[in-house]
Amino acid sequence: NDFGFDTYFSRQVEAHGKHGDILFLISTGGGDREKGYSMNLVNAADKALSIGMTLYSIVGKSGGELSKMSHKSITVKSFVTSHIQEAHITIIHSICEILDVLTKKNE
Repeated sequence: NDFGFDTYFSRQVEAHGKHGDILFLISTGGGDREKGYSMNLVNAADKALSIGMTLYSIVGKSGGELSKMSHKSITVKSFVTSHIQEAHITIIHSICEILDVLTKKNE
């Protein structure tokens, strides 16, 4: 009740994030400070960087603020929301598959 949605994720990062952790953000547009788009994610990224976390993002459209802030970013260069989100699903599944294979190799 006392906090707006713009601080929803940054408060979680502040409570749980530690120096050296990874924050992984997914956004259709990547955020825009000037227009105020996806500021909940941009604020979380700001908080993560301020405490020394590594920032990865998967974004769409032109990449927005998150692609500029991130240590590594994957941008789906489309302005069609459904296409961006479908590509994000494929990318995320690919990342999970790679992590699963790497985990099995290290067992």
